Amino acid sequence: MNYHEEEIVGKAYDSRLMKRLLKFLAPYRFKVALAVVMLVIFATSQLAGPFLTKIAIDKYIATKNLGGLKLIAIVYLAILVVQYALNYSQQYLTAWIGQNVMYDIRAKIFAHLQNLP
Repeated sequence: MNYHEEEIVGKAYDSRLMKRLLKFLAPYRFKVALAVVMLVIFATSQLAGPFLTKIAIDKYIATKNLGGLKLIAIVYLAILVVQYALNYSQQYLTAWIGQNVMYDIRAKIFAHLQNLP
């Protein structure tokens, strides 16, 4: 084994540990659902680029209709702005949730340590 490789000890997934950790996520379930919805919308919106390119080539470039091509370019630019906003918001929300869950875990550990003799 290489010096930089990590050694896997035990099993890779522990369902009991995951259940314990998911309890800390429960107070943020609405925000988690919102982050998942934002992620799905972002992923779906990424399909718009190739579709708009297909429309631009088939309907406007092939027929040399540059007026319609401007509309496709504006719609594509608007979709890029929406994608940026969704991606930024989703990443910010996910980081916020993660930081708050870590704070809750640390606070619970600290409270437990304070109660020990």
